[in-house]
Amino acid sequence: MVLARENYNLDERARRASVEGLAITQPGVDARLPGALIAEATMGLQEYLLELAQKRIERVDQATGRSWRIGDIQFGLDGEGYETSAKLTRRETALLDGASDELLTTSERLMLVAQVTLRSNAA
Repeated sequence: MVLARENYNLDERARRASVEGLAITQPGVDARLPGALIAEATMGLQEYLLELAQKRIERVDQATGRSWRIGDIQFGLDGEGYETSAKLTRRETALLDGASDELLTTSERLMLVAQVTLRSNAA
């Protein structure tokens, strides 16, 4: 792992580090977050979505006068072209900078969608 402040002048530094018979070309940086951190964040998102579903159930209970529960919950995305991890989260590794049209290639955004089915409890 390298500190962000070391991410500069990579082409020149690679040229200087090269020796006769061994050339370092096209140096790059992989700024993706570690899988363990993504898994932990995904679990946090899942718990948050469950809490939101429980709060929504309370409001539906009040609005309908009936008692409701979570009948089914599915995490993940169905969209085409989305990179989806084993935890069914969408990872984006490049976002547009709001101030310009430049890509921020060192950012990641994690998004999780849940489809919740409510079922009425027996009366």
